[in-house]
Amino acid sequence: MKKLGLSLLFLVSANTFAATQTFKVTDNNPNNYGEESIQIKTTKGNLAIYSINLDSSKYKLLRSLKKGDCVKILTPYKLEKYENYYAIDQITSVKKVTCPK
Repeated sequence: MKKLGLSLLFLVSANTFAATQTFKVTDNNPNNYGEESIQIKTTKGNLAIYSINLDSSKYKLLRSLKKGDCVKILTPYKLEKYENYYAIDQITSVKKVTCPK
């Protein structure tokens, strides 16, 4: 019973910090990517996404984004912007979506 309680507490606290954000792409040039990161400019700021452990389907989707596309990103932690950058080192899910009006 104690293990079940700890597991539930972990799930609740992990979901408390999870974040979903939608970003509208203003520039996505793979020539600007670093060795270990994807760099995408958006209307909300720049995304710097750590790509070493990113699975290939998420990488391909992020690479395919064009100016004007919107993408919804779910991370296991709260997303915060520092000096116009969102540093993202884990992505739970990523999905191309219709841009909000």
